[in-house]
Amino acid sequence: MTLSAKFRIPVKVLPLGSILSNFDNIMFELVRVIPTRDGFIPYFWVSGENLDEFEHALQDHPRILSLELLDTVNHDHLYQAEWDVKHGEFFAGLIDTDAAVLEAYSTDRYWFFHFRFPDHDQLTQFYNYCVENEITGIELEHVYSFTERSRHFFEYNLTSEQREALVLAAQRGYFSTPREVTLEELATELDISQQALSQRVRGATEKVVLGALNLPLKPE
Repeated sequence: MTLSAKFRIPVKVLPLGSILSNFDNIMFELVRVIPTRDGFIPYFWVSGENLDEFEHALQDHPRILSLELLDTVNHDHLYQAEWDVKHGEFFAGLIDTDAAVLEAYSTDRYWFFHFRFPDHDQLTQFYNYCVENEITGIELEHVYSFTERSRHFFEYNLTSEQREALVLAAQRGYFSTPREVTLEELATELDISQQALSQRVRGATEKVVLGALNLPLKPE
């Protein structure tokens, strides 16, 4: 069964960590990773302050074999790079266990990773690999199967009334800017009071937001 796993790890533990820790207000987001025989080729966005200085630091890093700026959007830079990956490092463990990177981004303190593993054995192998190679500070924050993910993320435990209210509000443009419909108009269409509709929309919105962010739902 395919598994999804989310990890958090201090930036200094990983390659490039020394660079990221030296730059405040830099966001680093991996968007695609292509494994190779000797390493891997990531595509990543970098945003924040002092981007030119940060780019020079990347180019001078001994583990980056090549670096190419592909695009710039609203001062955010998209790069393609080739990284040299050594055995015993975090990313080598990903390659060995056929893990796919679904999401990865960093702050000045932590990397946050979302991976897909072919099965539970591969996830266990990767975690054991980290322990055996003394990759310290790694935290496994959440694991779930993609069947569980689909059920959790697409149902959100909405009641039928909450779903009806949220769907109608979205379809009529209640969440648009500027709004295309008022709560009063929506309430009239559903033949309920404006207060009742407001409670349904707020409750449904909270559940969807918490579910999308993978946060626990509040007990009702």
